[in-house]
Amino acid sequence: MPRFQSNLCQRDATNAPDEYDSTQGRIPPDDFVVTRNRDGSVLSRYADQRWDLTPYVANYERHVLNFSFRGASLPLDERRSGLAVEMKWITFVLMYLRRGPSLTPVTLMGYLKVLRVLCSYCEEHQIRIQDALADAEVLHCAIQKDCWIPKAYALINALRTLGAEVVGFEVVDKRAAARLAERVHVYLDTLQQHLPIPTRLYSAILAQISSELHYFECHLDRILALAAECYADPETGRTHNAQAKRAGKYSRSIDILPTFPELLAKYNLTELWRSRKYEISRHAVVNLIGDIQLLAATQLQAYSGMRHCEVRHLQFFCLEEVRRDGITHFIVKGRVTKLTKGKVKQVKWVTSGSGRHAIRIAQRVANVLYASLGIHPSSKSERRRGDFPLFLSPACCSGIKPDRLIRTNISLADRSLVRMRLQPIVEQADIDELLRIDPHRSWEVEQKCEVGKPWVLTSHQLRRSLALYAQRSGLVSLATLKRQLQHITIEMSLYYARGSAFAADFIGKRHAEKHFGTQWQEAQPISQALSYLQNVVWADPADLFGGHASWVVARIRREDRSVLFDRAATVQQFNKGLLTYRETPIGGCVNPGPCDKNPIDVLHIDCIDRNCKHLVGSFKKVESVIAIKSVEVDKLRCIDPTAPDFRHEAAELDKLVAGYEKAKRSKDDRSTGYEHPNR
Repeated sequence: MPRFQSNLCQRDATNAPDEYDSTQGRIPPDDFVVTRNRDGSVLSRYADQRWDLTPYVANYERHVLNFSFRGASLPLDERRSGLAVEMKWITFVLMYLRRGPSLTPVTLMGYLKVLRVLCSYCEEHQIRIQDALADAEVLHCAIQKDCWIPKAYALINALRTLGAEVVGFEVVDKRAAARLAERVHVYLDTLQQHLPIPTRLYSAILAQISSELHYFECHLDRILALAAECYADPETGRTHNAQAKRAGKYSRSIDILPTFPELLAKYNLTELWRSRKYEISRHAVVNLIGDIQLLAATQLQAYSGMRHCEVRHLQFFCLEEVRRDGITHFIVKGRVTKLTKGKVKQVKWVTSGSGRHAIRIAQRVANVLYASLGIHPSSKSERRRGDFPLFLSPACCSGIKPDRLIRTNISLADRSLVRMRLQPIVEQADIDELLRIDPHRSWEVEQKCEVGKPWVLTSHQLRRSLALYAQRSGLVSLATLKRQLQHITIEMSLYYARGSAFAADFIGKRHAEKHFGTQWQEAQPISQALSYLQNVVWADPADLFGGHASWVVARIRREDRSVLFDRAATVQQFNKGLLTYRETPIGGCVNPGPCDKNPIDVLHIDCIDRNCKHLVGSFKKVESVIAIKSVEVDKLRCIDPTAPDFRHEAAELDKLVAGYEKAKRSKDDRSTGYEHPNR
């Protein structure tokens, strides 16, 4: 018969649950073992109101299915008990009898949440869960919130596939399931993609994260010393009265220990506590360390493209430094379970020096927390790697077992004070930039980006913005942002660019759909399209020259000076490879095929000289190149006017100036006399 198989069950049969045999009765006996500990001892039985699935979770975090139903805080009556029994049976069906791969504990908890929603409705209307699942109208009324629709649809499909003989009751028919599927599609269509952060705000956010982390780092030695002293003795930092009362309660001798204000003065942290508005209490140490961990995790996300959950589950020894071609690359080693059916998959991300710096700070914090538990992390430990999380909860204490270490919650939403310090004020120019990225979205009514209010920052915005902007930083006009992303852009190009020697091994062959490397490559067409729109379609026509630029001016702009532009169609051309765009020192190139020009002509002078049909030249850029080139030629002339370097550079400069003047004359001859239209 089918049996519940989790990841750990497949690797270790010692904690496999009992085997279900329906011939002995549809409902399992009360003593039926649902889950076991790693050593094979019984953890949960069918009769229990709580099924502990923690040993079957890949990261060994606590996951408990709780079937106790307490609607409206009323006592557990017969009806409520019956609903709990129904929830338990349906969950058991999903665990044992559902066809296909076994469900992970996380997915089972999602199904249980939907069942709880149904329970609330069923209790209010005094019906059973099976009655709600069998009546399409009742089910439609019970699932009011759209966020529960996808999981409810999956539940209905699983039960319908098994049939009434196995489940024990009828569920809605195919037509009703199709109606539910339509609601799923409508709901998914309403979901908005995470906002890309406008470049000005992106620069400000990255700078502020770095500034906040640097501020705490300047005091980190004293902060950690304070934390170590508080963790060493639970009485340290309490008021003298509290120390005396606790000593009398536990019949201990009274040792006068420093109060918390005295500790702050001892470690010279009073001003930090005041400026960051922490409570003058030893409990605030937990909040302070949590803030430092959040800042470190956020900076690592910003410079790696990792998900929030992937950062949270990093291990203490996650950083690897690889030396190649004289350059040190920083690799973050982690593991994911997303899209792997709960199985642990080892993956890697590349980061910059800023990401490495964040990991080092997190390790310093973790060392103090581990020391308070009497644990010394070791990369050669025989323990499971999950025993040494990088972001260990600062609320841990010496009573927690080493195999149940708790990871801290590194969520921006849960730490509003830190979040507010990272969020700059939105200006109209930021909204205009978002309109250029996606003109079909109503940015003016977006609650997360209102002019005059702080930008509502989420961690996933950093992931999307990194993939979009760093993939082609030529779109970014701010010099500050270019400097901040220059290093990581080089690193990303080495690992993620198509044709990279490391890309296949780095990203992985299977389940790479959601890896940041794949998103990086998927962002290439859209980033090229945005760069094309920014530098060609919306550029001043008086500044453009070249074959493609002439076509743009002639074909895209109407006589009434409006811009003929279909963003969706343009992006589609880039996705299909029909159109491409890359910036060059003199403008840009739209050639999607191999180039027949001189491969060592880095300034693309031949393109100007031959008036290449793929050229999008910019007079301003050419003038800038000529100015820089002239200074270089003058320096070489002073050194040795007969040297080959001087003759080569001077010849290139003469050819560039001649091509520029030729393009200028041709532009003047074709000038139509109209001004650049407002964008």
